[in-house]
Amino acid sequence: NTGFYPVHLGCFARRSLAVDYATREAECQVSGVKIAKGELRLLVVVPKYFGEADAPVRLRLHGARAFLRALWSEHKGFDVSAIQGVDHVAEAQRAWVLAALRGEEG
Repeated sequence: NTGFYPVHLGCFARRSLAVDYATREAECQVSGVKIAKGELRLLVVVPKYFGEADAPVRLRLHGARAFLRALWSEHKGFDVSAIQGVDHVAEAQRAWVLAALRGEEG
């Protein structure tokens, strides 16, 4: 993704948020808690000032709920299943992931 600068919250959510399984152990860049290899995480890609994608901020999906609640308080009704990577989440985890992406406690 290069040359984008989402200005609407819906566009930001579709273009700048993604869910995936961690390919290696890492640290949540907000909480400092370890993200285990294979753990679901939220990637937030913030565009640089000239519109190109910067390196993603990696968050534990479980710990990103407060951020997501704040995001959706400004954009009611966004379908979180439209976030990149949701369609690649294992069926057994999908309901939990969708609830986490909506910012629901759990």
